[in-house]
Amino acid sequence: MDAFCSWSGGKDSSLAWDLAVDEYDVSRFVTMMVDGRDDRDAGSYHELIRRQARSVGTTLVQRRVTWETYEEQFKRVLESLDEKYGVFGTVDVDADREWVESICDETGVTPVFPLWDREPTATYRTFLDRGFEARVAKLDSTEIDERWLGRPLDETFLNHLHERGVHPLGEGGEYHTVTVDGPSFETRIDLELVGSKRQGDDIVATFELEPEDTRDSQT
Repeated sequence: MDAFCSWSGGKDSSLAWDLAVDEYDVSRFVTMMVDGRDDRDAGSYHELIRRQARSVGTTLVQRRVTWETYEEQFKRVLESLDEKYGVFGTVDVDADREWVESICDETGVTPVFPLWDREPTATYRTFLDRGFEARVAKLDSTEIDERWLGRPLDETFLNHLHERGVHPLGEGGEYHTVTVDGPSFETRIDLELVGSKRQGDDIVATFELEPEDTRDSQT
């Protein structure tokens, strides 16, 4: 069955996609790029998404939107696709799932939620066990120590989240990630943390993408 994946470039959409490919032919990533969203409007983020798609050999649909036009543009994108199954990285927020289901119902798409009803700590570890690597791209400094910005997800970070009483997957917006490698990635995406910027309590990483390379050239 042909499907697309709603793709943010982070851990949740990456794992949802990886779990779904056992049952679906996920031939397309769909990414909505929100103008004015400071943590995602840099050219490096746009290029990161493109590199992820190239690395796994998947077609990418990117649409620039505003918060005001997001829903309508998302509907238009879904209506334009041949794929009638959509993979979403929604975890355990009822309102998020209900919004997705409403959009899909209006556009004739059947939503698929591979991460729904999974135990959060187990899901975090599944992401690591399946060979993914992600970096912390944004964090709430009132919830998570600033030293974790730009660092990879691992067991030590998971322990820190548990100690702070933070949802392991950051479902309250406590942190966001970018995926840089995974089991189906042909090339690893190398990032260098070159700075950060503060947005209230949030701290956003400034990454610089290093030149693309291939695994063959590294061996």
